[in-house]
Amino acid sequence: MDAEYFINCTVISIIINPDNDISDNVISLIKCFESFDNDQNIAVLNEINRIYDIYFKNLSSGEQEFVEVFSNIYNALSRSKKSNLIVLDEPDKMFHPEWSRKFINALVKLVNSDAQRNKKFQFIISTHSPFMMSDVPGLFVTCLDKQSGDNGYFVSQRHLNNFFACNIYETLKNDFFVDSPIGEFATNKINEYMRRINNLGEMKRGSQSIERCDSTMSDRDISNEYLILFDEINLIGDKFIRSTLIKLLDEKSSKLSVHTNVDDEIEFLEKRLGRLKEMRDSIDTVK
Repeated sequence: MDAEYFINCTVISIIINPDNDISDNVISLIKCFESFDNDQNIAVLNEINRIYDIYFKNLSSGEQEFVEVFSNIYNALSRSKKSNLIVLDEPDKMFHPEWSRKFINALVKLVNSDAQRNKKFQFIISTHSPFMMSDVPGLFVTCLDKQSGDNGYFVSQRHLNNFFACNIYETLKNDFFVDSPIGEFATNKINEYMRRINNLGEMKRGSQSIERCDSTMSDRDISNEYLILFDEINLIGDKFIRSTLIKLLDEKSSKLSVHTNVDDEIEFLEKRLGRLKEMRDSIDTVK
């Protein structure tokens, strides 16, 4: 082993990346370890693992999981016969979404490598990832759904015909048993904004919720509620939902004719103009 790889007398550090050439000695060392990784040499391999602590440094937990998953797959393929069934239980559970999106493609490349060319494989993969599903024809995808019945819970299944190259948003909505494409808290907030807009002028704000009041809100309270709603709605990232709610808010406000004098109208419009300028500046900053 070249001296450059020794940090001290007991630690060897090997930097592996596409820009660095790895010496023949390092490759020979790796192949030496690999040669013992089989059923016939399990005792020798256990002894090597007892003496040597081999690990990847400076990898995130997701990156380590990615290496571990494909190392195990490669190991299984190396020991495989002509016809093989390989089961993977949520192999992408710790992956970044981009790695999950590329998983099937990487797996196909590995299976189609020269070393595996004369073998046949069938993979059974469980996953919650719509990214992986978009790489598989629907004929080979089974959706499982836990449902309740008279005798307890049961699992229903169905096959899909239009999974391959499908938009992940449609997949999530139609095939992953997801009730909404956004989070539950955000969904509840949007519904709350709708209620507050519809009840503008007839409601008062409580400490935790909007409560009905016997008397209508004052003009100033309505103006303040409008501005509060305007600010909260502009936190919504989806442009269509945001613009729709703002339009409903403006329509409701115009019907109320809340300002009884010109000074109040000017004050309200100046505050709204300030909000719009802040929103424009924030959009320009993002761009």
